[in-house]
Amino acid sequence: MYARKHLIRRCLLLLMLLSLWPALPGQAQSSDEWLVAFVLDDALGTPSIGRLGPGGLSQLQTVFESLGAETINITLDQPIPAQVHVIVIVGPRKSLSVPATARLWAFIQRGNHVLLALDPLGHNGTSTDRSNSGLLRLFASDYGILVQDTFVTEPWFTATTTGRLENSFSLAYPDVVRHPVIDPLMTYNLPVEIWGARSMRVEPLGPHSTATPLLVTRAAYGETGKIFDKKTPAPLEVNLDADSVGLLNVAALAENSATGSRIVVLGDAEMLLNGFGLAMVPGNQEPAHLGNYLLAQRIAAWLLDLPVQDWPGLPTGYTWVAVDGKSDEWAAKLRNVEDPTGDSALPAYDMTEVRAFQNQDYLYLLLQTDAAPDAAVHLRLGLDTNNDGRTDKTLFAGIDQVFAMTPVGRIPVSDAKVAAGDYIEARFPLRSTGLEMQISELCLFDDSEGNPLDCLESPPPVMAGDGPSPSILNFSDGPMASVFTNSAANMRSGPAQTFPRLETLTDGTLLLATGRNEAGDWVQVENARYTGWIAAFLLNLNADVMALPVVESP
Repeated sequence: MYARKHLIRRCLLLLMLLSLWPALPGQAQSSDEWLVAFVLDDALGTPSIGRLGPGGLSQLQTVFESLGAETINITLDQPIPAQVHVIVIVGPRKSLSVPATARLWAFIQRGNHVLLALDPLGHNGTSTDRSNSGLLRLFASDYGILVQDTFVTEPWFTATTTGRLENSFSLAYPDVVRHPVIDPLMTYNLPVEIWGARSMRVEPLGPHSTATPLLVTRAAYGETGKIFDKKTPAPLEVNLDADSVGLLNVAALAENSATGSRIVVLGDAEMLLNGFGLAMVPGNQEPAHLGNYLLAQRIAAWLLDLPVQDWPGLPTGYTWVAVDGKSDEWAAKLRNVEDPTGDSALPAYDMTEVRAFQNQDYLYLLLQTDAAPDAAVHLRLGLDTNNDGRTDKTLFAGIDQVFAMTPVGRIPVSDAKVAAGDYIEARFPLRSTGLEMQISELCLFDDSEGNPLDCLESPPPVMAGDGPSPSILNFSDGPMASVFTNSAANMRSGPAQTFPRLETLTDGTLLLATGRNEAGDWVQVENARYTGWIAAFLLNLNADVMALPVVESP
Protein backbone atom coordinates (compact mmCIF):
# COMPACT_ATOMS: atom_id res chain seq x y z
CA MET A 1 0.00 0.00 0.00
CA TYR A 2 2.79 2.42 0.92
CA ALA A 3 4.68 1.69 -2.33
CA ARG A 4 1.51 2.31 -4.34
CA LYS A 5 0.85 5.65 -2.60
CA HIS A 6 4.46 6.64 -3.17
CA LEU A 7 4.21 5.78 -6.89
CA ILE A 8 1.01 7.81 -7.22
CA ARG A 9 2.71 10.77 -5.52
CA ARG A 10 5.67 10.55 -7.90
CA CYS A 11 3.36 10.42 -10.93
CA LEU A 12 1.44 13.45 -9.73
CA LEU A 13 4.70 15.33 -9.28
CA LEU A 14 5.80 14.46 -12.80
CA LEU A 15 2.45 15.57 -14.22
CA MET A 16 2.76 18.87 -12.38
CA LEU A 17 6.28 19.35 -13.72
CA LEU A 18 5.09 18.65 -17.27
CA SER A 19 2.34 21.22 -16.87
CA LEU A 20 4.97 23.78 -15.93
CA TRP A 21 7.45 22.76 -18.62
CA PRO A 22 6.94 25.72 -21.00
CA ALA A 23 8.27 27.99 -18.26
CA LEU A 24 11.48 26.03 -17.73
CA PRO A 25 13.83 27.30 -20.47
CA GLY A 26 14.02 30.82 -19.03
CA GLN A 27 17.26 31.97 -17.45
CA ALA A 28 17.89 33.61 -14.09
CA GLN A 29 18.04 37.37 -14.10
CA SER A 30 21.19 39.46 -13.83
CA SER A 31 22.81 40.10 -10.47
CA ASP A 32 21.46 43.67 -10.20
CA GLU A 33 17.84 42.43 -10.16
CA TRP A 34 18.00 40.07 -7.19
CA LEU A 35 14.71 39.34 -5.47
CA VAL A 36 14.79 36.89 -2.55
CA ALA A 37 11.49 35.30 -1.57
CA PHE A 38 10.92 33.93 1.93
CA VAL A 39 8.18 31.31 1.98
CA LEU A 40 5.53 32.40 4.49
CA ASP A 41 2.93 29.70 4.23
CA ASP A 42 0.29 28.87 6.83
CA ALA A 43 0.02 25.37 5.39
CA LEU A 44 3.74 24.81 6.06
CA GLY A 45 3.96 26.78 9.30
CA THR A 46 7.06 28.71 8.23
CA PRO A 47 8.12 31.86 10.15
CA SER A 48 7.87 35.38 8.77
CA ILE A 49 10.66 37.76 7.81
CA GLY A 50 8.70 40.54 9.48
CA ARG A 51 8.60 38.73 12.80
CA LEU A 52 11.08 40.28 15.21
CA GLY A 53 10.73 37.71 18.02
CA PRO A 54 12.86 34.63 18.74
CA GLY A 55 11.12 32.51 16.12
CA GLY A 56 11.32 35.11 13.36
CA LEU A 57 13.61 35.57 10.36
CA SER A 58 14.17 39.32 10.42
CA GLN A 59 17.91 38.90 11.09
CA LEU A 60 18.30 36.61 8.08
CA GLN A 61 16.28 39.08 6.02
CA THR A 62 18.71 41.82 7.08
CA VAL A 63 21.66 39.65 6.01
CA PHE A 64 20.28 39.28 2.47
CA GLU A 65 19.33 42.96 2.22
CA SER A 66 22.77 44.07 3.43
CA LEU A 67 24.18 42.27 0.38
CA GLY A 68 21.97 44.24 -2.01
CA ALA A 69 18.96 41.94 -2.34
CA GLU A 70 15.30 42.88 -2.09
CA THR A 71 13.14 40.52 -0.03
CA ILE A 72 9.47 39.57 -0.17
CA ASN A 73 7.13 36.95 1.28
CA ILE A 74 5.49 34.36 -0.97
CA THR A 75 3.45 31.19 -0.66
CA LEU A 76 3.95 28.07 -2.73
CA ASP A 77 0.27 27.61 -3.51
CA GLN A 78 0.54 30.43 -6.07
CA PRO A 79 2.85 30.90 -9.08
CA ILE A 80 6.31 32.13 -8.11
CA PRO A 81 6.93 35.70 -9.37
CA ALA A 82 9.24 35.70 -12.38
CA GLN A 83 11.56 38.25 -10.73
CA VAL A 84 12.41 35.90 -7.82
CA HIS A 85 15.87 34.35 -8.05
CA VAL A 86 16.30 32.87 -4.55
CA ILE A 87 13.70 31.12 -2.40
CA VAL A 88 14.27 30.67 1.34
CA ILE A 89 12.32 28.03 3.26
CA VAL A 90 13.23 27.88 6.95
CA GLY A 91 11.58 25.62 9.50
CA PRO A 92 8.50 24.24 7.75
CA ARG A 93 6.43 22.31 10.27
CA LYS A 94 4.58 20.35 7.58
CA SER A 95 5.69 18.62 4.39
CA LEU A 96 5.39 20.28 1.01
CA SER A 97 2.36 19.37 -1.06
CA VAL A 98 2.81 17.83 -4.50
CA PRO A 99 1.84 21.09 -6.28
CA ALA A 100 4.21 23.12 -4.07
CA THR A 101 7.03 20.64 -4.71
CA ALA A 102 6.42 20.75 -8.46
CA ARG A 103 6.34 24.55 -8.46
CA LEU A 104 9.57 24.73 -6.44
CA TRP A 105 11.33 22.17 -8.62
CA ALA A 106 10.36 24.00 -11.80
CA PHE A 107 11.78 27.17 -10.22
CA ILE A 108 15.08 25.37 -9.55
CA GLN A 109 15.22 23.92 -13.06
CA ARG A 110 15.14 27.46 -14.46
CA GLY A 111 18.55 28.07 -12.90
CA ASN A 112 17.35 29.64 -9.65
CA HIS A 113 18.55 28.96 -6.11
CA VAL A 114 17.01 27.59 -2.90
CA LEU A 115 17.89 27.62 0.81
CA LEU A 116 16.04 24.89 2.72
CA ALA A 117 16.41 24.46 6.50
CA LEU A 118 14.56 21.41 7.83
CA ASP A 119 14.12 20.26 11.43
CA PRO A 120 14.12 16.59 12.49
CA LEU A 121 10.83 14.76 12.20
CA GLY A 122 8.85 14.97 15.42
CA HIS A 123 11.21 17.39 17.15
CA ASN A 124 9.29 20.32 18.62
CA GLY A 125 6.14 18.98 16.97
CA THR A 126 7.36 19.11 13.36
CA SER A 127 6.04 16.79 10.66
CA THR A 128 8.10 17.89 7.70
CA ASP A 129 9.39 16.13 4.59
CA ARG A 130 10.76 12.62 4.95
CA SER A 131 13.82 11.44 3.08
CA ASN A 132 11.62 9.64 0.53
CA SER A 133 9.49 12.69 -0.22
CA GLY A 134 9.46 14.07 -3.73
CA LEU A 135 11.65 17.11 -3.06
CA LEU A 136 14.30 15.35 -0.98
CA ARG A 137 14.51 12.47 -3.46
CA LEU A 138 15.12 15.00 -6.22
CA PHE A 139 17.77 16.74 -4.13
CA ALA A 140 19.46 13.37 -3.65
CA SER A 141 19.35 12.32 -7.31
CA ASP A 142 20.17 15.66 -8.95
CA TYR A 143 22.37 17.34 -6.31
CA GLY A 144 23.93 14.57 -4.21
CA ILE A 145 22.48 15.72 -0.87
CA LEU A 146 20.69 12.83 0.86
CA VAL A 147 18.76 14.14 3.87
CA GLN A 148 18.18 11.42 6.47
CA ASP A 149 15.29 10.80 8.87
CA THR A 150 17.44 11.12 11.98
CA PHE A 151 17.82 13.18 15.12
CA VAL A 152 21.46 14.06 15.79
CA THR A 153 22.01 12.84 19.35
CA GLU A 154 24.97 13.62 21.58
CA PRO A 155 26.03 10.86 24.03
CA TRP A 156 24.83 12.92 27.02
CA PHE A 157 21.37 13.75 25.60
CA THR A 158 18.35 12.38 27.46
CA ALA A 159 14.65 12.07 26.66
CA THR A 160 14.08 15.20 28.75
CA THR A 161 16.70 17.33 27.00
CA THR A 162 15.67 16.25 23.50
CA GLY A 163 12.03 16.92 24.34
CA ARG A 164 12.67 20.64 24.92
CA LEU A 165 13.95 22.78 22.07
CA GLU A 166 15.95 24.98 24.47
CA ASN A 167 17.83 21.96 25.88
CA SER A 168 18.59 20.11 22.65
CA PHE A 169 21.46 22.35 21.58
CA SER A 170 24.91 21.18 20.52
CA LEU A 171 27.77 22.33 18.31
CA ALA A 172 28.63 21.52 14.71
CA TYR A 173 31.98 22.33 13.13
CA PRO A 174 33.16 23.14 9.61
CA ASP A 175 33.89 20.07 7.52
CA VAL A 176 37.39 19.43 6.16
CA VAL A 177 36.45 20.14 2.53
CA ARG A 178 37.42 23.70 1.62
CA HIS A 179 34.70 25.99 0.28
CA PRO A 180 34.43 29.81 0.45
CA VAL A 181 31.22 29.53 2.47
CA ILE A 182 33.04 27.92 5.41
CA ASP A 183 36.60 29.20 4.92
CA PRO A 184 36.69 31.49 8.00
CA LEU A 185 34.97 28.86 10.12
CA MET A 186 37.67 26.37 9.13
CA THR A 187 40.53 28.81 9.63
CA TYR A 188 39.45 29.83 13.13
CA ASN A 189 37.69 26.58 14.11
CA LEU A 190 34.44 28.44 14.73
CA PRO A 191 31.52 26.24 15.80
CA VAL A 192 27.92 26.67 14.71
CA GLU A 193 25.26 26.14 17.36
CA ILE A 194 22.36 23.86 16.43
CA TRP A 195 19.15 23.00 18.31
CA GLY A 196 18.34 19.45 17.25
CA ALA A 197 19.35 18.53 13.71
CA ARG A 198 18.88 15.84 11.11
CA SER A 199 21.90 14.38 9.38
CA MET A 200 22.63 14.01 5.68
CA ARG A 201 24.97 12.16 3.36
CA VAL A 202 26.79 14.09 0.68
CA GLU A 203 27.81 12.62 -2.68
CA PRO A 204 30.46 15.06 -3.99
CA LEU A 205 30.12 14.32 -7.70
CA GLY A 206 27.08 13.51 -9.83
CA PRO A 207 26.37 13.56 -13.58
CA HIS A 208 25.85 17.33 -13.51
CA SER A 209 26.28 18.20 -9.82
CA THR A 210 28.96 19.01 -7.29
CA ALA A 211 28.09 18.88 -3.59
CA THR A 212 30.08 20.08 -0.60
CA PRO A 213 29.52 19.21 3.07
CA LEU A 214 29.52 22.31 5.26
CA LEU A 215 29.06 21.25 8.88
CA VAL A 216 29.85 18.06 10.77
CA THR A 217 29.29 16.83 14.31
CA ARG A 218 32.09 15.15 16.25
CA ALA A 219 30.55 12.83 18.82
CA ALA A 220 26.89 12.44 17.91
CA TYR A 221 24.98 9.63 16.23
CA GLY A 222 21.83 9.82 14.09
CA GLU A 223 18.91 8.39 16.06
CA THR A 224 16.27 6.82 13.78
CA GLY A 225 13.91 5.54 16.48
CA LYS A 226 10.57 7.19 17.21
CA ILE A 227 11.92 9.01 20.24
CA PHE A 228 9.24 11.72 20.01
CA ASP A 229 6.27 9.34 19.96
CA LYS A 230 3.92 10.59 22.69
CA LYS A 231 2.54 7.14 23.55
CA THR A 232 5.55 4.81 23.38
CA PRO A 233 8.73 6.80 22.70
CA ALA A 234 11.75 4.77 21.65
CA PRO A 235 14.75 4.88 24.00
CA LEU A 236 17.78 6.99 23.16
CA GLU A 237 20.35 4.33 22.35
CA VAL A 238 22.64 3.52 19.46
CA ASN A 239 21.28 0.85 17.12
CA LEU A 240 24.10 0.01 14.73
CA ASP A 241 21.72 -1.71 12.31
CA ALA A 242 19.57 1.40 11.85
CA ASP A 243 21.23 4.53 13.22
CA SER A 244 23.79 6.71 11.48
CA VAL A 245 27.16 6.72 13.22
CA GLY A 246 30.50 8.42 12.70
CA LEU A 247 31.05 12.02 11.66
CA LEU A 248 27.61 13.28 10.66
CA ASN A 249 27.00 16.14 8.25
CA VAL A 250 24.18 18.51 9.18
CA ALA A 251 24.58 21.07 6.38
CA ALA A 252 25.61 20.96 2.72
CA LEU A 253 25.42 22.89 -0.53
CA ALA A 254 25.39 21.85 -4.17
CA GLU A 255 25.14 23.25 -7.66
CA ASN A 256 23.99 21.77 -10.95
CA SER A 257 26.03 22.61 -14.03
CA ALA A 258 23.21 21.72 -16.42
CA THR A 259 20.82 24.32 -15.00
CA GLY A 260 23.15 26.69 -13.14
CA SER A 261 21.02 26.28 -10.02
CA ARG A 262 22.31 26.19 -6.45
CA ILE A 263 20.83 24.72 -3.28
CA VAL A 264 21.79 24.89 0.39
CA VAL A 265 20.29 22.33 2.77
CA LEU A 266 20.51 22.74 6.56
CA GLY A 267 19.44 20.00 8.96
CA ASP A 268 18.29 22.52 11.55
CA ALA A 269 16.13 25.62 11.23
CA GLU A 270 16.97 27.26 14.56
CA MET A 271 20.52 28.00 13.45
CA LEU A 272 19.00 30.83 11.34
CA LEU A 273 16.27 32.12 13.68
CA ASN A 274 16.37 35.46 15.52
CA GLY A 275 16.35 34.08 19.05
CA PHE A 276 18.66 31.16 18.40
CA GLY A 277 21.54 31.04 15.90
CA LEU A 278 21.18 34.66 14.79
CA ALA A 279 20.53 36.10 18.25
CA MET A 280 22.29 39.33 19.17
CA VAL A 281 24.05 40.09 22.44
CA PRO A 282 21.72 42.26 24.54
CA GLY A 283 22.93 45.83 24.69
CA ASN A 284 25.50 45.90 21.88
CA GLN A 285 23.82 44.07 18.96
CA GLU A 286 26.86 41.94 18.24
CA PRO A 287 26.23 38.34 17.12
CA ALA A 288 25.83 36.04 20.11
CA HIS A 289 26.92 33.08 17.95
CA LEU A 290 29.55 34.38 15.56
CA GLY A 291 29.88 31.09 13.66
CA ASN A 292 26.16 31.07 12.87
CA TYR A 293 26.24 34.69 11.72
CA LEU A 294 29.25 34.24 9.43
CA LEU A 295 27.71 31.09 7.96
CA ALA A 296 24.43 32.91 7.25
CA GLN A 297 26.28 35.82 5.61
CA ARG A 298 28.32 33.58 3.37
CA ILE A 299 25.42 31.31 2.41
CA ALA A 300 23.49 34.41 1.37
CA ALA A 301 26.43 35.76 -0.64
CA TRP A 302 26.86 32.41 -2.42
CA LEU A 303 23.16 32.17 -3.26
CA LEU A 304 23.27 35.72 -4.63
CA ASP A 305 26.13 34.74 -6.98
CA LEU A 306 28.34 37.48 -5.58
CA PRO A 307 32.06 37.22 -6.42
CA VAL A 308 33.98 36.00 -3.38
CA GLN A 309 35.99 39.22 -3.27
CA ASP A 310 32.72 41.10 -2.70
CA TRP A 311 31.62 38.97 0.26
CA PRO A 312 31.59 40.60 3.71
CA GLY A 313 34.93 40.55 5.47
CA LEU A 314 35.55 39.38 9.00
CA PRO A 315 33.90 41.67 11.57
CA THR A 316 36.23 44.03 13.38
CA GLY A 317 36.80 44.11 17.10
CA TYR A 318 37.89 40.47 17.48
CA THR A 319 41.27 38.80 17.89
CA TRP A 320 41.57 37.04 14.53
CA VAL A 321 44.55 34.81 15.23
CA ALA A 322 44.44 31.27 13.89
CA VAL A 323 46.84 29.07 15.83
CA ASP A 324 48.50 27.59 12.74
CA GLY A 325 52.23 28.26 13.16
CA LYS A 326 52.21 31.43 11.01
CA SER A 327 52.90 35.05 11.90
CA ASP A 328 50.77 36.87 9.31
CA GLU A 329 47.97 37.76 11.76
CA TRP A 330 50.22 39.09 14.51
CA ALA A 331 50.18 42.85 14.97
CA ALA A 332 53.49 44.51 14.18
CA LYS A 333 53.12 46.74 17.24
CA LEU A 334 53.62 43.77 19.59
CA ARG A 335 57.06 43.92 21.09
CA ASN A 336 59.61 41.28 20.08
CA VAL A 337 62.00 39.91 22.67
CA GLU A 338 65.17 38.58 21.09
CA ASP A 339 67.14 35.62 22.41
CA PRO A 340 70.77 34.89 21.45
CA THR A 341 71.27 32.33 18.71
CA GLY A 342 73.62 29.41 19.16
CA ASP A 343 72.66 28.61 22.76
CA SER A 344 71.08 25.33 21.62
CA ALA A 345 72.80 22.58 19.66
CA LEU A 346 69.61 22.06 17.64
CA PRO A 347 68.61 25.10 15.52
CA ALA A 348 64.98 23.91 15.37
CA TYR A 349 64.81 24.40 19.16
CA ASP A 350 66.98 27.53 19.36
CA MET A 351 64.60 30.42 20.10
CA THR A 352 65.51 33.75 18.48
CA GLU A 353 62.39 35.92 18.96
CA VAL A 354 59.25 35.70 21.09
CA ARG A 355 56.05 37.75 21.25
CA ALA A 356 53.17 37.43 23.71
CA PHE A 357 49.81 39.10 24.26
CA GLN A 358 46.55 38.41 26.04
CA ASN A 359 42.98 39.47 25.44
CA GLN A 360 40.02 38.88 27.74
CA ASP A 361 39.99 35.16 26.96
CA TYR A 362 43.42 33.75 26.08
CA LEU A 363 47.18 34.18 26.29
CA TYR A 364 48.86 33.94 22.87
CA LEU A 365 52.53 33.18 22.13
CA LEU A 366 54.58 33.32 18.92
CA LEU A 367 58.09 31.85 18.95
CA GLN A 368 60.66 32.00 16.16
CA THR A 369 63.50 29.48 16.08
CA ASP A 370 66.81 29.50 14.21
CA ALA A 371 65.47 26.79 11.87
CA ALA A 372 61.97 25.56 11.10
CA PRO A 373 60.57 24.16 14.38
CA ASP A 374 60.26 20.44 14.88
CA ALA A 375 56.72 19.03 14.93
CA ALA A 376 57.67 17.15 18.10
CA VAL A 377 58.41 20.36 19.99
CA HIS A 378 57.17 20.78 23.56
CA LEU A 379 57.30 23.93 25.61
CA ARG A 380 57.25 24.63 29.32
CA LEU A 381 55.62 27.88 30.30
CA GLY A 382 56.18 29.28 33.78
CA LEU A 383 53.87 32.06 34.97
CA ASP A 384 54.05 34.59 37.77
CA THR A 385 50.43 35.40 38.67
CA ASN A 386 50.97 37.48 41.82
CA ASN A 387 53.90 39.67 40.73
CA ASP A 388 56.35 38.28 43.29
CA GLY A 389 58.97 37.32 40.71
CA ARG A 390 58.47 33.58 41.15
CA THR A 391 56.75 30.90 39.09
CA ASP A 392 53.46 29.82 40.65
CA LYS A 393 51.79 28.24 37.60
CA THR A 394 53.37 25.90 35.04
CA LEU A 395 51.97 24.62 31.75
CA PHE A 396 53.57 21.89 29.65
CA ALA A 397 52.43 21.92 26.04
CA GLY A 398 52.90 19.86 22.90
CA ILE A 399 51.15 19.63 19.56
CA ASP A 400 48.86 16.85 20.80
CA GLN A 401 48.06 17.88 24.36
CA VAL A 402 48.53 20.61 26.94
CA PHE A 403 48.74 20.04 30.70
CA ALA A 404 48.66 22.25 33.75
CA MET A 405 51.25 21.01 36.23
CA THR A 406 49.63 20.88 39.69
CA PRO A 407 50.50 19.34 43.07
CA VAL A 408 48.05 16.50 42.31
CA GLY A 409 49.49 15.81 38.85
CA ARG A 410 48.98 16.85 35.26
CA ILE A 411 45.56 18.31 34.46
CA PRO A 412 44.65 18.42 30.74
CA VAL A 413 43.77 21.84 29.31
CA SER A 414 41.63 20.74 26.37
CA ASP A 415 40.96 24.20 24.92
CA ALA A 416 44.65 25.14 24.70
CA LYS A 417 46.44 24.68 21.39
CA VAL A 418 50.01 24.55 20.04
CA ALA A 419 50.99 24.56 16.36
CA ALA A 420 54.38 24.28 14.65
CA GLY A 421 54.80 25.72 11.16
CA ASP A 422 57.19 28.49 10.20
CA TYR A 423 56.86 29.51 13.85
CA ILE A 424 55.67 27.94 17.09
CA GLU A 425 52.30 29.41 17.98
CA ALA A 426 50.29 28.73 21.13
CA ARG A 427 47.03 29.69 22.81
CA PHE A 428 46.23 29.14 26.50
CA PRO A 429 42.91 29.94 28.22
CA LEU A 430 43.25 32.49 31.01
CA ARG A 431 41.48 29.96 33.21
CA SER A 432 44.77 28.02 33.21
CA THR A 433 47.20 30.96 33.28
CA GLY A 434 45.52 33.46 35.58
CA LEU A 435 43.91 36.69 34.42
CA GLU A 436 46.94 38.83 35.22
CA MET A 437 50.26 37.14 34.71
CA GLN A 438 53.82 37.62 33.56
CA ILE A 439 55.92 34.97 31.87
CA SER A 440 58.67 33.88 34.23
CA GLU A 441 60.07 30.98 32.20
CA LEU A 442 59.82 29.65 28.65
CA CYS A 443 61.76 26.55 27.57
CA LEU A 444 61.65 24.17 24.60
CA PHE A 445 61.96 20.38 24.76
CA ASP A 446 62.01 17.59 22.20
CA ASP A 447 59.83 15.33 24.36
CA SER A 448 57.88 15.42 27.60
CA GLU A 449 60.57 13.80 29.75
CA GLY A 450 63.98 15.20 28.82
CA ASN A 451 65.96 18.31 29.69
CA PRO A 452 65.24 21.67 28.03
CA LEU A 453 67.08 22.35 24.77
CA ASP A 454 66.72 26.11 25.07
CA CYS A 455 65.28 28.58 27.60
CA LEU A 456 64.70 32.28 27.10
CA GLU A 457 67.22 34.46 28.85
CA SER A 458 64.68 37.29 29.13
CA PRO A 459 60.98 36.29 28.95
CA PRO A 460 58.74 38.65 26.95
CA PRO A 461 56.25 41.07 28.47
CA VAL A 462 52.61 40.14 27.97
CA MET A 463 51.04 42.90 25.89
CA ALA A 464 47.33 43.77 25.78
CA GLY A 465 45.27 42.46 22.85
CA ASP A 466 42.64 44.40 20.93
CA GLY A 467 39.43 42.39 21.37
CA PRO A 468 37.80 39.11 22.38
CA SER A 469 38.50 35.85 20.61
CA PRO A 470 35.86 34.90 18.03
CA SER A 471 35.16 31.67 19.92
CA ILE A 472 35.50 31.58 23.70
CA LEU A 473 34.44 27.92 23.88
CA ASN A 474 37.08 25.75 22.21
CA PHE A 475 36.34 22.48 23.99
CA SER A 476 36.06 19.43 21.74
CA ASP A 477 32.96 17.90 23.31
CA GLY A 478 31.06 17.32 26.54
CA PRO A 479 27.81 18.37 28.23
CA MET A 480 27.09 22.07 27.86
CA ALA A 481 25.05 24.74 29.56
CA SER A 482 23.46 27.83 28.05
CA VAL A 483 22.65 30.87 30.19
CA PHE A 484 18.88 31.34 30.40
CA THR A 485 17.86 34.70 31.84
CA ASN A 486 16.04 37.91 30.99
CA SER A 487 18.85 40.00 32.44
CA ALA A 488 22.17 38.42 33.42
CA ALA A 489 23.54 35.47 35.38
CA ASN A 490 26.38 35.63 37.88
CA MET A 491 29.16 33.06 37.77
CA ARG A 492 30.51 32.59 41.29
CA SER A 493 33.57 30.94 42.76
CA GLY A 494 31.45 28.43 44.68
CA PRO A 495 27.96 26.88 44.73
CA ALA A 496 26.14 29.55 46.75
CA GLN A 497 25.31 33.24 46.50
CA THR A 498 27.70 33.95 49.35
CA PHE A 499 30.71 33.15 47.15
CA PRO A 500 32.40 36.00 45.24
CA ARG A 501 31.13 36.84 41.78
CA LEU A 502 33.61 36.03 39.02
CA GLU A 503 31.74 37.53 36.06
CA THR A 504 28.27 38.31 34.73
CA LEU A 505 27.01 36.46 31.65
CA THR A 506 24.22 37.33 29.22
CA ASP A 507 21.42 35.15 27.92
CA GLY A 508 22.54 32.42 25.50
CA THR A 509 26.19 32.33 26.60
CA LEU A 510 27.57 28.81 26.12
CA LEU A 511 29.60 27.07 28.81
CA LEU A 512 31.04 23.63 29.37
CA ALA A 513 29.20 21.84 32.20
CA THR A 514 31.80 19.99 34.28
CA GLY A 515 30.05 19.12 37.55
CA ARG A 516 27.41 19.90 40.17
CA ASN A 517 26.97 20.17 43.90
CA GLU A 518 25.35 17.25 45.70
CA ALA A 519 21.86 18.75 45.55
CA GLY A 520 22.15 19.52 41.84
CA ASP A 521 20.93 23.10 42.27
CA TRP A 522 24.32 24.57 41.31
CA VAL A 523 26.33 23.61 38.22
CA GLN A 524 30.09 23.92 37.82
CA VAL A 525 30.88 25.46 34.43
CA GLU A 526 33.92 26.53 32.44
CA ASN A 527 34.75 29.04 29.76
CA ALA A 528 38.11 30.40 28.65
CA ARG A 529 38.35 32.77 31.63
CA TYR A 530 37.02 30.86 34.60
CA THR A 531 35.94 27.68 36.26
CA GLY A 532 32.96 28.74 38.34
CA TRP A 533 29.43 28.00 39.49
CA ILE A 534 25.98 29.12 38.30
CA ALA A 535 22.61 28.36 39.87
CA ALA A 536 20.93 25.58 37.88
CA PHE A 537 17.68 27.52 37.37
CA LEU A 538 19.63 30.11 35.34
CA LEU A 539 20.84 27.48 32.86
CA ASN A 540 19.54 25.29 30.08
CA LEU A 541 21.55 22.06 30.07
CA ASN A 542 21.74 19.54 27.24
CA ALA A 543 22.38 16.77 29.77
CA ASP A 544 20.82 15.49 32.99
CA VAL A 545 22.21 17.66 35.77
CA MET A 546 22.26 14.69 38.15
CA ALA A 547 24.45 12.76 35.70
CA LEU A 548 27.22 15.35 36.13
CA PRO A 549 29.92 14.41 38.65
CA VAL A 550 29.63 15.82 42.16
CA VAL A 551 32.35 18.41 42.80
CA GLU A 552 33.35 19.43 46.30
CA SER A 553 32.80 23.06 47.20
CA PRO A 554 36.01 25.16 47.22
